[in-house]
Amino acid sequence: MSNETPAPSARVYYRSSRTGDLGFMVTREGVDAIQLDRPNEEILRPFTVAEWQPEQASSGMSRVQMAHVAFAADCALCRCMGEHDLAKRDWLSMREEARIKFSERGPSGGVRKRVFDAILGVLMEAKCLE
Repeated sequence: MSNETPAPSARVYYRSSRTGDLGFMVTREGVDAIQLDRPNEEILRPFTVAEWQPEQASSGMSRVQMAHVAFAADCALCRCMGEHDLAKRDWLSMREEARIKFSERGPSGGVRKRVFDAILGVLMEAKCLE
């Protein structure tokens, strides 16, 4: 039972169906876990077959990746609208629950919500065409 992190060429990658996080399989103290694919950090999540699916090579984007693009646009829009506290947010610094909520619903109401819906609509349409 090794607690070593596998070399990049030997890693088996998985993606969370809840958060869209990418990670790879590790064994810690005899238990399978997912180590998130983040540089210089060892963030472990419990491995469950229900949540973690093998990463598929694909040119498409996951819903969470699309939401991440919409989030970047939302931050830029907030900066233009003078909402500087919202503009300073960082996707990876947000709580997991906040990322999930944004991925599912986007911002609440107004032009920010319309921009979110438009970006996701275009990206989903493009994904279907690939």
